[in-house]
Amino acid sequence: SAQWRETFKDIVTDLGKAKATSNQVRALVSKMYNDAIEAGLVKDNPVSKVKPFEIRRGRIKLIKDHFWHDLADLVAYLAAARDEEPGYFVYKMIECNTGLRRSQIVPIKWKDLDGRNRVIRIERSYMASNDSIRDGSKGFAAGEEYIPGVNDALWKVLQWWKARTPYAGDDDYICAQTKNEDSLGKHFYSWHLKKAHERVIKRAGLKRIKPHGIRHTYATHYLESG
Repeated sequence: SAQWRETFKDIVTDLGKAKATSNQVRALVSKMYNDAIEAGLVKDNPVSKVKPFEIRRGRIKLIKDHFWHDLADLVAYLAAARDEEPGYFVYKMIECNTGLRRSQIVPIKWKDLDGRNRVIRIERSYMASNDSIRDGSKGFAAGEEYIPGVNDALWKVLQWWKARTPYAGDDDYICAQTKNEDSLGKHFYSWHLKKAHERVIKRAGLKRIKPHGIRHTYATHYLESG
């Protein structure tokens, strides 16, 4: 625990990050240890003995509207997304359950899904600046791979979607559009995602947050759960 205490302190002192960032890293590592304990890989969680940094109330007020504090809001959002545009619903499920970003999710094709090993291979990137797709994962050098795992919840959604979408071929996009007649089978563009988000917010009757706030909501409740 002493080593972890110094590690979290270094995030603030040496890396110059905010105390809130250190607390988020601590929560994530603690969650990983708890999951490892359940899996029988380790016996205890040393991070649980390290106290998080105290954060002033003013700091919390600045970020409180970036996500939903009630998990029921996220559930309502995903339900509305499924009704509004199934492809967008699948996009959000991938986003929440893997932590992937728009540039990585948009160009994922069915052939990138490794069902045997339950992973997604990130082979391409979506460039929002000109709505194009290029080879290679954004932020990674040539030859590097970023392969996030697929949990049970996401796996069930992907299997559900593959059995229903008319675009289930190897070279089809997993999050293909199925609503707009002029965009059928195409990947989502940045403006499509923004409009879909606004429609879903309105449909569910929820407080408006930015699109990336969905990821923050899921991550926050996931970390708080363990």
